[in-house]
Formats: sequence, C-alpha cells, structure tokens
Amino acid sequence: MTTKEHKAIPVPQVEARTPIPPQNLRVPGPTPVPQEVLDAQAAPMINHRGPEFSALMKRVTPRLQYFFQTASRF
Repeated sequence: MTTKEHKAIPVPQVEARTPIPPQNLRVPGPTPVPQEVLDAQAAPMINHRGPEFSALMKRVTPRLQYFFQTASRF
C-alpha cells in the first residue's frame, strides 16, 4: 500500500490533561501516595460487563485506534 492509498486515522477528542504533580517516584517504596490515589483504590471495582465499563471503552477506544493507527474495531 502506498502512502497516498493509506487512510489517516482522525485525532480523537480528549478532555484536558491534569498537570503532573511534583512528586516523581523513581525508587522502590515506601513512598508517599497522594490521597486521591488512595481514595480511588478504596472505591469498588466496576463490573467489566456493566454500563460503566462500556462507557469507559467507548471513550478510550478511539484514542487507542489513533495511537496504534488502526481502524479495526478489534
């Protein structure tokens, strides 16, 4: 396939990124863990067959397709 025949994958729309905190982990623990991370770990897991996971996949899949430059659904 030549370059002219190759279809470009569109850039997906993404939400704004949060800034990277000044804490930068480079060594094995113990290390301080931000409270928001601890809170996220304490939340119940989402069902991989439930509506929350389906919404997550719908949001993430276009970004992965762009990253891997594929139009395949699977």
